[in-house]
Amino acid sequence: MLYRLNKYLLHYNFFISICAVCLVLYFSIVTHTKINPVVYPMTFFGTLAAYNLFRLYPDIQEYLKHKSLTTFKLILLSLALSGFCYLLLPKELKLLYILPLLLALLYKFPFINHKDLRSVPFAKVFIIATVWILTGAIPVIKEFSSGNSFNHQLWLRMLAQFFFFIAITIPFDVFDMEKDQIKTFATGMGKDKAIFLAKIALALHLLLAIYVSENNREVWAHGLIVFITYITLSLHRYLTSRKWQYYCVDGLIILQTIFILLLH
Repeated sequence: MLYRLNKYLLHYNFFISICAVCLVLYFSIVTHTKINPVVYPMTFFGTLAAYNLFRLYPDIQEYLKHKSLTTFKLILLSLALSGFCYLLLPKELKLLYILPLLLALLYKFPFINHKDLRSVPFAKVFIIATVWILTGAIPVIKEFSSGNSFNHQLWLRMLAQFFFFIAITIPFDVFDMEKDQIKTFATGMGKDKAIFLAKIALALHLLLAIYVSENNREVWAHGLIVFITYITLSLHRYLTSRKWQYYCVDGLIILQTIFILLLH
């Protein structure tokens, strides 16, 4: 039973899709913004399709060769459901979502001289963080685009989350150091310096998060998640299985939203 649960959550990428929904909810809570409910299933199924395609298949041709596999059907169904939800969104939101979609596609698939964005030295973590932040914040950006006087606070929150995602993405560079064929912070600087850089990003996140926090409860929420993230970064060498890497590092996204939900 536990094996089957882990297979669906991790191998079929349901866990990371839940994380994406939690990030949208996070931005909704901290900005007191009511988000179009269609955004949540679109985010879930869009993330499910993207991560299954990107993690399990090297290219589209390889995906099309395996039409009998469960992942092939899951990706197709997820694309159909996320596409349907996308069609229900207002025009402004549809246009905004083109940017993270384009970045995600260019990250995975070659576009110039048979190279993708992922192969650009040290670019991996920045692209991943940017796509995640845009995916989570775009529904809020749309609501704030009508000249809200607190617009600058939204951008500061996005920047704070950008540093948070840098901090939790760098460990995966360390985990993948042996098999990565591209230059990352881990392969270019070594494990210890890469983790130190992640901790610097985490500190920048905390400073910005405290600055834009509306009350002491929100400060406590961000402080708690930063403390747990710091411990996770410090103990990264003990996360030797992919299962614990996903649960303990990606799971910080869910934990952050839970703390904000309870304490904001």
